[in-house]
Amino acid sequence: MRALTQAEGGESGEIELGQISAADSILIHTRNSEYRFSIVDPVQRRGILSGGTFGDYLHDATLIGALIPGSDLGDGDTSWLRTNSRALFYVRAESGIRRFTTSIITRLIHIKNGGDSNGID
Repeated sequence: MRALTQAEGGESGEIELGQISAADSILIHTRNSEYRFSIVDPVQRRGILSGGTFGDYLHDATLIGALIPGSDLGDGDTSWLRTNSRALFYVRAESGIRRFTTSIITRLIHIKNGGDSNGID
């Protein structure tokens, strides 16, 4: 797994989505929010999303990947999650599935299922 770095000072952090494991968590920091995505099924990229606009409520979600700022879904990267991009999720709601996109990611932290953080705080 590649090491993650802070977005400050022009550095960019990234997580290769093919390398996530069950019970891992990804902390996604944006300018005004922090989200936590806890992995349940790494192959399907399904997990529990909370934080930010969701507050303490837990939502069943699927992480699709990164969207490049100013792009549409077709310009996304489904193999990585990167700083200076936006995370795209599909979230299960009472009325069905809805698309949720974060604002620009400023920092990523990958917490492995053993509890070790692979990031720079």
